[in-house]
Amino acid sequence: MDYEPFENLHKFQDDVWGQIRLNDVERDLIDTPEYQRLFRTSQLGFVKLVYHTANHTRALTALGLVGLPRFILEEHAKKHDCMDPNLLRELANKAAVSPKW
Repeated sequence: MDYEPFENLHKFQDDVWGQIRLNDVERDLIDTPEYQRLFRTSQLGFVKLVYHTANHTRALTALGLVGLPRFILEEHAKKHDCMDPNLLRELANKAAVSPKW
C-alpha cells in the first residue's frame, strides 16, 4: 500500500462546520508550536467575562477555514454534477498546500 499524504485521515469536530477532515500535511501543521499557540489566543476579548463557556480561539477559526474550500468544491460538484468529487477533493488538497496554484 502506497503512502498518500493528502488522504483525509484525521477528523475534527467543529461547532460551526461540523466534521472537518484533515490530511497528514494539515495535521502536521496543526501540531507545530506556532499553531498550538493560537489555541491560547481568544477572539472574544471581554465577552468571555460575561459568557464563561464561550470558546472561540484563533486556532478553532483557522481549523474551520481549512475545510471550507473542500466543502465548497464538493457541494458544487453535487449540485451541478459537473466534475468528479474525487478530482475536486484532490484540487482542494493541492490548493491548500501550494501557494502558487
